[in-house]
Amino acid sequence: MTDQDAVELDTSLFMGDAQELLARPVELVLDESVVEFWRRRIHQHLTEYYAGIRLSKFPEDLRVVEQLLFAQRPDVVIEIGTQFGASALWIADRLASLTRYGGPADPLVVTIDIDTRAARVALDRADPAWRDRIVLIESDVCSSALPELVKEHLGGRTNCMVIEDGAHTYETTAAALTGFSRFVPAGGYLVVEDGIVDVEALRLLPDWPRGVHQAIAEFMASPLGSEFVRRPDLETYGLTSHPGGYLQRAR
Repeated sequence: MTDQDAVELDTSLFMGDAQELLARPVELVLDESVVEFWRRRIHQHLTEYYAGIRLSKFPEDLRVVEQLLFAQRPDVVIEIGTQFGASALWIADRLASLTRYGGPADPLVVTIDIDTRAARVALDRADPAWRDRIVLIESDVCSSALPELVKEHLGGRTNCMVIEDGAHTYETTAAALTGFSRFVPAGGYLVVEDGIVDVEALRLLPDWPRGVHQAIAEFMASPLGSEFVRRPDLETYGLTSHPGGYLQRAR
């Protein structure tokens, strides 16, 4: 990234300067429907931050991922869809904490996005040493060459978790599943995020993409997907952005 790239970015869109960066509070309304509450939570989660970087994740979903990281103890997490880099940093920090509880000594996050300029600026400000534990790759997930490029960065690590958080279209979800399921070992997890785009009652905006659930269904019916099982029981807290998206390799 050049200095000019950084200057042209409006960092106020994805970084906060205040010491106390809390999400906007959600008022408890006891007589509203779950769907109404859901829609207010969707708006709220766009105001979340981690280490001063905007983090567009439900806390409930982060907690499930944290539990899966502890269960699998991967030495590498491949994240498809970096956005501003907050989730990659959050994952790297969770992996670092796992080293105290028997996790791998040198874990790595490989995170991929079609445009990484904002993430590089945000990560440089939040943690100047982020390159020691995060590899940031600029690429289109639909590129057939991407899986091999990612493999070159793994350094022999084989216990991989994959988190798919790309554009949430059929094409990008299908490419991620086809290209990256191969890295997940038996017992490991593959999380496909934001299947809410295909649940009519949960769609917030008419221009949201569609196709995540179709891509998952076709993958599960394929030879590659036959080695995975759905884990709806991992939608532990009821509210999730990832309905139908928790997959585990059975063999």
